[in-house]
Amino acid sequence: MKNGDGCNCHRLIWDDAKISRFWNFIALSGAHQDDYFAKQVGRGVVNFLRNVVTLEGRILDYGCGPGYMAGCLIEAGIQCEGCDSSEVSVTMANEKFKENPLWRGAQLVTGEPLPYEDNLFDLILCLETIEHVLDSHLEKMLTELYRILKPETGVLFITTPNNEDLESFTVFCPDCGAVLHRYQHVRSFTASSLDELMRGHGFRTESCNTTLFNSFQETSMLEPLVKHPLDWSLRYVTSLIKIMGRSVFDRMSELYPYLAKARFNRLLGHGCHLFWLGKKRACRSGGE
Repeated sequence: MKNGDGCNCHRLIWDDAKISRFWNFIALSGAHQDDYFAKQVGRGVVNFLRNVVTLEGRILDYGCGPGYMAGCLIEAGIQCEGCDSSEVSVTMANEKFKENPLWRGAQLVTGEPLPYEDNLFDLILCLETIEHVLDSHLEKMLTELYRILKPETGVLFITTPNNEDLESFTVFCPDCGAVLHRYQHVRSFTASSLDELMRGHGFRTESCNTTLFNSFQETSMLEPLVKHPLDWSLRYVTSLIKIMGRSVFDRMSELYPYLAKARFNRLLGHGCHLFWLGKKRACRSGGE
């Protein structure tokens, strides 16, 4: 490819080795830790899931990275385990939680099949991962997730950016001329395309929608009170009132479940986070 300025460049062709090196680097880079989705909104994902699934039994974080989602689950008293294709990430996660009895360990995924028995997991989380999977691996990945998920009761939960414009996140390397997505995304999904993909691989859709997981993050009425009152601006006071209001609503929701359900429903269909939740179909080769 060649742009109007005569700059010769080429689209980076991702392969397993490049992807592994990329995520090993990200895991070790202090500057990129805040880029991890689970670090940003992991608590929100846990609170979201409490509304739709039972967080117990064998829970797998597929694509666990250095363990940010695991940390949120463990903080909530939930036992979990993980797997990832980045050796550095797996090592970091295992080191981080090695003394915690709720951590069942992370395993390195180097190919197919996955190192787990059939029909094993009650819940599999696949957070911001499916958009990274190469075309050559996508079908195998979904086949393996189907295999290790429990029939009838097992739940698979997937998140991915909603209708992402991949080109808007490309960067250019002036050294080698490679053009690549800054977060190694290779595909973009809408609710309809994600639903179609999952149904085509033997899953039954329970819910496929958009939301903003930030809205489910825990809030505290005391967090905003770090500024001296003389430093409060109108914008700050408005923000303080909103946060306090959400905190009061959250506390009331704990006492009145119908309020929690109403708030949950209100937060669906709006936001940049796309999610899919479903189970195995009774007959994979048949209809619904």
